[in-house]
Amino acid sequence: MELFNEKCKGIKREDRMMKKRSWKLWLMAFCAVGALTACGGKQTTAGKTDKVGEEKTEEDCFEWEDNFIVGLTESGKKQKSIVIPARCEGLKELPFHDTEVEEVRFESDRDIPLNGALGLSNLKKVELPGKLCIIGPQEFWQCGQLERITIPGTVTSIGDYAFQECGSLKEVNIEEGALESLGSYVFLHCDALESVTLPDHLASIGKGAFEQLENLKTITLPKGIKKIDDNAFLNSGVTDVYIPEEVSLDEIYETSFGAMDHKVTAHIKKGSWCDQNFEERLKIVFDEKSYE
Repeated sequence: MELFNEKCKGIKREDRMMKKRSWKLWLMAFCAVGALTACGGKQTTAGKTDKVGEEKTEEDCFEWEDNFIVGLTESGKKQKSIVIPARCEGLKELPFHDTEVEEVRFESDRDIPLNGALGLSNLKKVELPGKLCIIGPQEFWQCGQLERITIPGTVTSIGDYAFQECGSLKEVNIEEGALESLGSYVFLHCDALESVTLPDHLASIGKGAFEQLENLKTITLPKGIKKIDDNAFLNSGVTDVYIPEEVSLDEIYETSFGAMDHKVTAHIKKGSWCDQNFEERLKIVFDEKSYE
């Protein structure tokens, strides 16, 4: 009987030890899962991992008014690069003002109204939607860090003062397509601007569009240009203007390339409209002509 009791006690001790070992294993597994979850970052409302510094497409970066973006959340303001979700139907207010965002691109290429919302920001790079139709007045006003931009060929007009005071802007490439007009003072105080590619479909360059841009040395006019408004290149650094054979101007003013402290040479094709009308129409604009 004593032997039987001893065996029972041994079985109970072993049972307690097994339970203790099982509890330790369960606790270790729970801690491991917790550690893995912590390493993966916090979960956003969209159920995606949120890692600081990574490009974000999650809608929780934005403050919304219906499907319009009107601001950024605290998380969004800290991002360096950000993607506008396809849900967005337009921008309002100044969502990028006083934020750390330097790069913006759009998930969708469809046309949406920008409403001047990119202005007053630290943006260095912007990839515009591929089907954008209009760049409105003061669209990029005081984007002082913006260095270069490509404008899609779907854009039909660029409004007055669109890039006013973009002091770091060096290069503008306007793709061939639908652009018909540049507004007045489009590049006012874009003092670093060195290179502008104008599409052949462009018909009108507005008043003061390139005024006082001393770093802009050469310009090639579009084949379809009809009007160069007064003061368009006033007191700029332009010394050489390349004019395609197809150009025939309806309007150009003495002050279009006026107030220069250097010679301005028109590079033209012999026998072209510009050649035939140089003495009567263009000599008051350009100092001399040179045949290409």
